[in-house]
Amino acid sequence: MFPKFIGIGAQRSGSTWVARNLRFHPGIWLSPIKELHYFDGKKVGIPEGVWRKYFTQQWPHKRFRRLLLSRLKAKLTSCRLNDWEWDYRFFLSRQNDNWYASLFDQGLGKCTGEITPAYSILDEGEVNDIYRLMPDSKIIFMMRDPIDRSWSQAVKEFTLHKKRQLNSVTDEEWVECFTHRRVVLRSDYLRTLDIWQRFYRQEQMFVGFFEDIVDRPAGLLMEIYQFLGVDTDEKYIPAGLGNKVNAGTRTVIPQKWEKFLAHQYHDQVREINQRYAGRAKDWLVRADRVQG
Repeated sequence: MFPKFIGIGAQRSGSTWVARNLRFHPGIWLSPIKELHYFDGKKVGIPEGVWRKYFTQQWPHKRFRRLLLSRLKAKLTSCRLNDWEWDYRFFLSRQNDNWYASLFDQGLGKCTGEITPAYSILDEGEVNDIYRLMPDSKIIFMMRDPIDRSWSQAVKEFTLHKKRQLNSVTDEEWVECFTHRRVVLRSDYLRTLDIWQRFYRQEQMFVGFFEDIVDRPAGLLMEIYQFLGVDTDEKYIPAGLGNKVNAGTRTVIPQKWEKFLAHQYHDQVREINQRYAGRAKDWLVRADRVQG
């Protein structure tokens, strides 16, 4: 069975927080691995046979190997073999649409879902493929001030992936990162919304704001519960709801890069604020002030 909902991002906008807290609800079942990367992995091409994917150098298959090692390590160190059947299916079965649907069989009778932020940058044809398989599913999309989102992604890329000290990054490298397609697409919320809303009705899409995680986490979680159609009893609000999850390295964005990004995303921020009845007002005020 295909999932009843999918979270599509945006990256660095609270999707890990959403996943962690949805797992607390007994009526919701999320895949044991948060990001399945099935639909964005399709564009790379899935090799025939089960084992070949463990010997290619393409990014989805490298990730498969890393995930397998981390899952084995976690099970051996904790002596817990929970989800072994799910892991066997995930790692040792041939990937196709039926395989993907089978990953949610364990959640039979519950509101099943997965969250992969990379789905926010899929193109129209790829979203159409998802809609063809699950036209009745619901979509969760979280947005964050694109200045902060872009800065957070850039810092993570330099410090975590490239093992760099931020003071060693040149201006040319910062500009290249901020203007790279992988960063721009993830902050292009209008593109994401326009593509997904060509297929999914307004009532099938929940659009949330990262700031609500900070300012009103319980209210936001209750709204997501209501959207998914599960019990909204307050006993399903977990302790530590306001704790940060996957926060990354905390750094203050330098003024020149704040101004650079404000200029880059100003028009989009204005449109989002209009489209969502002033909910992005703080983003717009900041962009206006910084460009000043």
